[in-house]
Amino acid sequence: MSSWRDAILIDFVPNVSKLTLVADPDCLLTEEKLALELRGRGFDLIEFSDPVEFRYAYESKYRSIWDQGEHTDLVVVLRLQDAELESLPYDLLQAGRKLSFNLGDLFPNLSYPVIEKIDRSLLDALFEAQHKSPPDRMGDNVTKDFILRHVFGIAAELIANEVELLRALLRLHYGKLQIPLILAERLIQVLNGHDGFKAWPLSEILPDDEAFFAFLQERWPLFLSRFGSANQVREDSPEYGLKYPGPDRLPFDHQDIKVYIDNLFLEGKLTPVEDSGIEVDAGSWVRSGIATSGMDDDELRISRLFALVEKELPTAEARYSDWTTFALKWAELSSLVHCGNNTEYQTRLREIGDALNTTFAGWLAGHYSSLINLPPTNPAMLHHVPRRLARDIEDSGSSRAALIVVDGLALDQFWEGHGLSRLDVAYQRGLGDGDAAGVLDSAIHPGKTKVVGLVVDKVDKIMHGMQLGSAGMHNQIKQWCQGGYLAALVDQLLEYGYEVWLTADHGNIQCDGKGRPSEGVIAETRGERVRVYPTPELRAQVAGAFPFAHEWQPVGLPADYFPLVAGGHDAFVNPGDAIICHGGVAIEEVIVPLVKFERRTR
Repeated sequence: MSSWRDAILIDFVPNVSKLTLVADPDCLLTEEKLALELRGRGFDLIEFSDPVEFRYAYESKYRSIWDQGEHTDLVVVLRLQDAELESLPYDLLQAGRKLSFNLGDLFPNLSYPVIEKIDRSLLDALFEAQHKSPPDRMGDNVTKDFILRHVFGIAAELIANEVELLRALLRLHYGKLQIPLILAERLIQVLNGHDGFKAWPLSEILPDDEAFFAFLQERWPLFLSRFGSANQVREDSPEYGLKYPGPDRLPFDHQDIKVYIDNLFLEGKLTPVEDSGIEVDAGSWVRSGIATSGMDDDELRISRLFALVEKELPTAEARYSDWTTFALKWAELSSLVHCGNNTEYQTRLREIGDALNTTFAGWLAGHYSSLINLPPTNPAMLHHVPRRLARDIEDSGSSRAALIVVDGLALDQFWEGHGLSRLDVAYQRGLGDGDAAGVLDSAIHPGKTKVVGLVVDKVDKIMHGMQLGSAGMHNQIKQWCQGGYLAALVDQLLEYGYEVWLTADHGNIQCDGKGRPSEGVIAETRGERVRVYPTPELRAQVAGAFPFAHEWQPVGLPADYFPLVAGGHDAFVNPGDAIICHGGVAIEEVIVPLVKFERRTR
């Protein structure tokens, strides 16, 4: 078998059974590529979690079709860890064939308690390693070492000096693969056995990106202080107070290290520092880590970011995690370009963005259906966020969480199914101006309120009133952020003891009018980027006159909901008009971050 998916797909031949019941405790069927392949074969996947929600979808969409003598390939997925298929309703058990899949069957010689903790995106590399180097039966620690070596490229026992340790840490934190906590703890255990690493704060910086980059950031000025004008190390380095313990001098200039450091400054993970006593050539590798006055820094950074994003443009075969990783770099570049006034850069950004969003729109049309049922571990869609927060509360034992949504989300109905009453939940919208602490004091009771949902719609108001395009949008948001409202809101919630999460329900993009449909009451929703119709025939009638728009398939939407979605920089407004809007399929509109804030003792 060339892939672990083949062992599962062999059981899914179209037209064998109208109903298949699958026990899937390890969330294998909802893995992005496997779910896409199943849908490509004609199988519909529906998760059995909420019995009422399931029954409505099952009866209205499938039973009615079967009663008419038509065939469907429906897969009902039961994902609960300890649940048995026999717990499903009797009528399903009578009508469907029964299958079961788990990681133990796919990786019989690896420790199940270990592999069940790793992200499903790592299974391809693990399966390939198992095929090339078939392992004997392994216990927990040997399994962890096997995964570290073959998936992450780290042989912990062979890391012998600080250069090798720093290189391994940079690979972990800069790469696309996020190390699971169970593997991070094993790596820390092995490294702590090395006398030379005992001073390193490994328990803090190895599992946590933010802590690791903070560790590097406070040591960068120390490195620069020893860097003379002739690129010679100086002996008169000043003393710096370090918040993180460990060596004060890191080998930033080693050839295996500096290739990472340069990109970390370029992508904004590290912040350049001012050092007026250092003179370096424009082409020097340390140049990106030194802040100077004037426009040269931005010019150099923009130029190099263009080269980086052009090199790393995702393809139609990319995973959603590849798009989210790329989106951060794209956002960094877009912000710098829009906050400047270089028309050449703006044109170049627009040209790359058009090609990028054409690829993204095609990818989204093909992959959207495979994202809906993904586990909420790393939320790919907004409806995953409440499930992720609820799981976090259950796993951590913490009883308080706050979600800040930049724009709008009716959060208050999500929580009663997780052991919380309406009295435990507070919700406030229309935020963005004034006294953040005062808003919280009037909305919550710090000792009693367990879950807080806050909607900050200032950015949405700026967007809908914007007449100066993307440049004006970026600059107004920058001015609002400098006012400190959002930071004060987060700080106050942390002070009250909440775990704080920040996300958004959509982004925005500058668009050009390509024509406004004159359709009267035909469209139920008439947005600048999306029009919604009650039948596919009515949608097709309008789509014929507007070839720039996409007929979006109603996956996960009501049966009578047929969207016509604008792509690229096009909008359903009068030709010649420019507008900031949202609702289409551009990467700027669709991909938004989910960020967790925690109070640190340092």
